[in-house]
Amino acid sequence: GVQWSLVGLDQGDFLGWQAGGVNWVGKTMTGLQLGMVNIAERVEGVQFGLVNYTGTIHGLQIGLVNIIRQGGFLPVCIIVNGSF
Repeated sequence: GVQWSLVGLDQGDFLGWQAGGVNWVGKTMTGLQLGMVNIAERVEGVQFGLVNYTGTIHGLQIGLVNIIRQGGFLPVCIIVNGSF
């Protein structure tokens, strides 16, 4: 699905495109997060924003600050980070 909002919150899993100022998914985000700040417990896809944060990822983060708690290229990286 598609979620557009200033602050997008989803406590469970999310499948689709989430766009907003702040995007937060409590479990697995599958698809694209596009915003100033993107947060998800697990990402299967792409996070694109100023600050991107996830616990684990199978995909790519593009932004000023990219944080992957476990298993990323680097725990904190500027511009691009990810894991495949």
